[in-house]
Amino acid sequence: MSGSHHQPGDAATPPSRDEQAAMWCLELAEGTLELEGRQSFDRWMEDPANARAFDEAASVWGLSAHALNAEPLLHLRQDALNRFNPPARGVRRLRVVGAALAIVLFVWGVLVPAADTLSTDVGERRVTMLEDGSRVALDARTRVMVRLEDDVRHLEMLEGRALFEVSKDVDRPFEVRAGDHLVVATGTAFSVEIIEEEVRVVLYEGSVEVRALHRAAHALDTGRARSAPPLVLQPGYELTMPVTGLIREPMHRVDLERAAAWDDGQMVVDEERLELVAARMSRYSRTRLRMGDAKAAQLPISGVFNKGDMAALIEAVTALHSLTATQEEGAIVLRTKTPDGQDRASERP
Repeated sequence: MSGSHHQPGDAATPPSRDEQAAMWCLELAEGTLELEGRQSFDRWMEDPANARAFDEAASVWGLSAHALNAEPLLHLRQDALNRFNPPARGVRRLRVVGAALAIVLFVWGVLVPAADTLSTDVGERRVTMLEDGSRVALDARTRVMVRLEDDVRHLEMLEGRALFEVSKDVDRPFEVRAGDHLVVATGTAFSVEIIEEEVRVVLYEGSVEVRALHRAAHALDTGRARSAPPLVLQPGYELTMPVTGLIREPMHRVDLERAAAWDDGQMVVDEERLELVAARMSRYSRTRLRMGDAKAAQLPISGVFNKGDMAALIEAVTALHSLTATQEEGAIVLRTKTPDGQDRASERP
């Protein structure tokens, strides 16, 4: 960009705002912007929407000029810039923040060893390129263990949510363990989430198998443990399982655009249990929110909330539903009101 002093977006097919933000991040990380380029950047940043996109790209992905210019990476970075050609995707959101950021992640990803633990803190998101070419996008408050071997790529979800874009290798399965369950793929895109003692798997592209690790079989009808073949998940479906135990719920269709909308600043929920909404919101807020009774936990919630805005969530659910919110022991507790308008006695869901 700095060589010709043009803004991102001069091409015949203009890149999206997020792609432009990612390209500016790359330019600034390399420290190559001259006066004209800096002026172009300043003009681009005058648009508040552009500024928000840039802040999101810079803070979420933690671009580091030091990392990008580390001596061992200089030749790799140049190779990436020369050779990178982003793949087409059926689900556009799976491109994360666009081709330019993928270049950065390609370069950065070579630092991820074959055995490592990937993690994010409250409100932080991260995308990492593994050495096999697969991408892992971590939601906030997430931990994933990675162990890449010659005959298998093994990862384990410890907490949170992650989206996996798997580099195809039929001789080297890609396995993600979550509780008593193993999700196996060779080349595909899917997410795994651990939330409120549940494991949720959403398939965006390709095909995955979900296998039981212990005696747990998916005897949906009998409810008793028995040997069973793996469940094969198809694109556009979600499978929900307890972290420990049998698969009792059938897979169901989901809105893939909504399911993959992690790079938005908003959280869209449609008839989700309040305990799940609170748990997801807590990944972006240090305010602790817990349920005071089972009825409150199971309350179906719909709406659009800014990620991390716990106060707005609490205000909305207490205004629209028969709930009270009280501060107790460093947390805010939501309880269902009794018929006389008083709080229910504390009852853990």
